[in-house]
Amino acid sequence: MVWKTGDKLDLSLDELADLDGKVSMTSGNTRVFVGNLPYSSSWQDLKDHMRQAGEVLFCEILPEPGTALGSKGCGLVEFATPAAAHRAISDLTGTVVQGRKIFVREDRESELSVEEGGRRVFVGNLAYSVSWQELKDHMRQCGDVLHCDIIAEPGTALGSKGCGSKPRTCY
Repeated sequence: MVWKTGDKLDLSLDELADLDGKVSMTSGNTRVFVGNLPYSSSWQDLKDHMRQAGEVLFCEILPEPGTALGSKGCGLVEFATPAAAHRAISDLTGTVVQGRKIFVREDRESELSVEEGGRRVFVGNLAYSVSWQELKDHMRQCGDVLHCDIIAEPGTALGSKGCGSKPRTCY
């Protein structure tokens, strides 16, 4: 089975794991979406696992504020090359992270940001009290900001790692 971005995806996690790399990616895409992660996985756990496919430039666990571990159970990984992203999809789909079988697919949002001329940036050394709205307002000095996140650190007083990202920023 081969599908392209924009096709309807209506498969179970088991069916996704059984695809075993039969996924067509948009050429040049270096970002992948990783699903079915254990909620306890850290960005470092994910990065260490994904390095099997190639050099990892950026990695994050998508946050879910208000949940016990603060995770949605999925993440985004950006590789240095499109070939590494292809290897991640073909070789790491169906592998196990902390007892759970993960699936890896092309990150569909990254295609939108490239088509629109946007970029994703990492912002570090933020005060732990900075909200996503404050970061977004500050970054508007550089252009239109479509989305902004503060990277969560469950178990800390303010729930922040002191860093954030702003994907799909148009320049």
